[in-house]
Amino acid sequence: MSGAANPVSTSDVTITCDPEQLAAFEPDLFVVTAFGQILPQSALDLPQHGALNVHVSLLPRHRGAAPIQWAILEGDAETGVTLMRMDAGLDTGDIISTVKTEITKGDTAQTLHDRLAQMGAVLLTESLPG
Repeated sequence: MSGAANPVSTSDVTITCDPEQLAAFEPDLFVVTAFGQILPQSALDLPQHGALNVHVSLLPRHRGAAPIQWAILEGDAETGVTLMRMDAGLDTGDIISTVKTEITKGDTAQTLHDRLAQMGAVLLTESLPG
């Protein structure tokens, strides 16, 4: 990958409409987090360097929606962030790296969300080449 990043938000593109809209951007890499949709394989195949998901759980635990809330409700002692390659399944791609954090008695979904968001940003930037 070379050159400056040119991020595109989903407000610019309707993913469920037509992956050809994404192809027009000639993407190098997709990075998603808390997206809430399964991208079709035709969209995942577009970026030259693939598609990554920054998921706020230690996969495979708490796959899918509301992983922060489920970690708290299930009484998990720890959670974390998983950086994974995306495939056509729901949070089923190959895991690239993870980072863990303790869930404290004082944590709420919001405090855990904020901590995991920061951890995810660091994990992503440390995991990308160049």
